[in-house]
Amino acid sequence: MVINSLLPNILNVAQIVNIVSPPIVETIRNKKETENDGSLNYKKECTPELIALQSSQILNNIFRDDLYDKHLTPDPLGVNVSIELALQTFYDISELSASFTADVLMSQIWLDRRLRYTYLGSCIENMTLSSVIVERFWQPFVCFVNSKKSELHVSPSPNTFVLIYPNGTVWMNYRLRVEGPCYVDLWLYPFNEEECELVLESYAYNAANVRLMWRDWNPLTVNFLLTRQFGVYLFQMYFPAQTAVAMSWIPFFLDYRSLPARITLSVSALMSITFQYGNILKSLPRVSYVMSVDVWIFGSIAFIASSLIELAIVGHLHRKYRSRNFRRKSTLLLEQEQDMLHSISQSDAALNISMENSFIPTDIEDNLFENSNISTKNNRQKINGYGTFLLKRNNSKRSSMRRNYKLNDQNNKRIFKENEEKTKIEYKQIELLKYLKMRANKLINNVKRNCSDPVYWDERARIYFPLSYFFFNVAYWTYYVGYHKILRQKFLNSNMLSDA
Repeated sequence: MVINSLLPNILNVAQIVNIVSPPIVETIRNKKETENDGSLNYKKECTPELIALQSSQILNNIFRDDLYDKHLTPDPLGVNVSIELALQTFYDISELSASFTADVLMSQIWLDRRLRYTYLGSCIENMTLSSVIVERFWQPFVCFVNSKKSELHVSPSPNTFVLIYPNGTVWMNYRLRVEGPCYVDLWLYPFNEEECELVLESYAYNAANVRLMWRDWNPLTVNFLLTRQFGVYLFQMYFPAQTAVAMSWIPFFLDYRSLPARITLSVSALMSITFQYGNILKSLPRVSYVMSVDVWIFGSIAFIASSLIELAIVGHLHRKYRSRNFRRKSTLLLEQEQDMLHSISQSDAALNISMENSFIPTDIEDNLFENSNISTKNNRQKINGYGTFLLKRNNSKRSSMRRNYKLNDQNNKRIFKENEEKTKIEYKQIELLKYLKMRANKLINNVKRNCSDPVYWDERARIYFPLSYFFFNVAYWTYYVGYHKILRQKFLNSNMLSDA
């Protein structure tokens, strides 16, 4: 996993984390400044042989069994131990085990007055000793109490450094590999941050004997806030998923009758993104909450599944269209056949009638013509007989109607006007309702016609699928990246308040 620690230059070798107690270190560093001119002149007479002799005498005297007991604390009232921690490398962060591995340089500094040697040799400013001497003096036995595993580097020999100053100050340094716990919250994965912690305590002495100098509490805690660099996940997870979703849109541009090719493309995209999701889950622990990567993968799967649903709809409409065309063609052929049979039967009947009419006698035709003339004359006589009755008019009745109309002229005008206005309003309402009904029917017919057209579905899918996926990307990246920044700022503010 790629990490980005908020600690500045966390991968730099031997960077000091501020856990060291200033008083003892300043005493050591300012020792040279307190020396007088006489001691400096005396040191000029120190030779390598004299320094080696004095070092041997010092070791033999301060570690005498009758003068020094390593099982007793240097001070009955307790020892103040200052801690320095230098981080060399930080790597191997595992979400499955919720842990990290780091190489650190841990220094322990305390004062043991039993190891003073100012009276034994003025040529020795300090003694640098190997790891063999560690077993001969008292140690505070500070360890990482919450570590899963800690081991001392032993290449080429145990990486332990011991320094003893003339006033009895001991500086012991270890190079360790530590596997510590992390608090893993994968809700924003891969935009999440992980907090890892190391707690230092003395496993052999209580707070009355050994006091670790840092805060008011005796355990020392080192917090690492790790920010995941999600740039690598863009190429490993996000871009492949986007490619798979885009591949599921290719069938929209193919002929809707090419069902095998369209099905192959969509199913291949679905299988590729499912396989990719399985590879992602292999490197993550099983959690009960929804991670951001789950939202991304399932959103992509939803778009691919929607393209398959669109494919099923287009296939169903195509099959329905083919069956409808088949029935229409069958009906048309049947009607053509019936029309042909009907025309044949009519032509046969006409042929029979013409043959029969050709054999009618001449005297029968003359009789029919005479009878028709007689009937026409009789009808004409009847009409002339009743003509005066039909043309007679009733003048008295019409004059009375005119008088009545003049008397009621005002009322009739008013009623006519009201009826006319009411009729106009009703007519406008009826026309408006007719227009709305016509528009609604037209819209419904257009929707029905479009919904039953496979080409219409493909044309709309070419627009709506990419557009909706674009809005999904905008919402996803805005929410999770923005929320990640908010959580990071909250963590930094809480750390600043706790330090204050």
